[in-house]
This record gives sequence, structure tokens and C-alpha cells, in this order.
Amino acid sequence: MIRSRFQELKRHLQSRLVVLGIAREQFSAEIAKLKVLPGGHEESEAGNHLCTLVYECELYFERLPKANLALLACLVAAHLEEHDDTRRSSADGDPEFTIVDLDDEYCDVMLAVNFRDPVFVAPCDPGEPDALEYLGAFYAVRDFEYDTAEDGTVEGSPLFPGADE
Repeated sequence: MIRSRFQELKRHLQSRLVVLGIAREQFSAEIAKLKVLPGGHEESEAGNHLCTLVYECELYFERLPKANLALLACLVAAHLEEHDDTRRSSADGDPEFTIVDLDDEYCDVMLAVNFRDPVFVAPCDPGEPDALEYLGAFYAVRDFEYDTAEDGTVEGSPLFPGADE
């Protein structure tokens, strides 16, 4: 399964709408732009890196009480800090709030956030419905088993002199 940091933030904010003082129908979210970057063909504990999805999302809050604007910004900042492990290493920028003043008490808010989700694939049978041909084999987006040695010796290795004694 492909991890979607956007869906994680969306679900988090949906769970806080009551605290923000807005109804569910006053909130919407969508992916506005999507770019697919090549993955680099590395195999790791997560699988074979097929690609990275880089995308811009827009989240809309209608008639947000102005008194809750700072709370909204803090909810977004705390969630991204805690759950978006790609944010610091990427150049995707910070979340950006566009605010439309409605009256003395309310505003509409459009939040733009960029995300980066790496996609990893694992080998599968060619007959599987989600199989894709990649590097001359068949893969699917799913959990990957990657075995590593916990301990042991490497015989004849120049990195481990005396290992074969």
C-alpha cells in the first residue's frame, strides 16, 4: 500500500473540525498537482523504490471562526512535525495559508501543502491483478520482506580480516 501523507493530514484535521468550530460540510480537500519522480532502482528494507509521488494539496475551511485560525495552524504544524518524515529532507516548502476575510468573526481558509510519498514495490506473480512489469520482472505495491543478518562472519572479506580463521 502506498502511504499518503495527505490522507493522514486530512483525516487528522477531519477529526478536529468540532474543536475548530466548523461542520464537516465546511471542509474539503483535494490533490491539485501531481508529479512522478523516478525512484532510483534501490532495494531496501521497504522494497524496490519504483518512484516518488510529489504533489500539492489544497484543504479548504469555510467560515472558520477567526479565533481558531492560530489553532488550525498549530494543528497542521504539530501533525506534520510528528508524522511527515520526508518534510525536513525535501525542498517542498512550508504549508501556506491563504485567508479570505468574511466579516469580524469568520474567514475562509485555503491551506496549500506539498507532500512527497516514496512508492516501493515487491516481487509478485505475473497473473496478479495489480502486477506491473518493471526491470524485467513483475512487482506490486505491497509490504516487502527483506532479510538481514543479525550476526555472523564473512569469510574471505578484506573488510573482516581474520574472519575465516
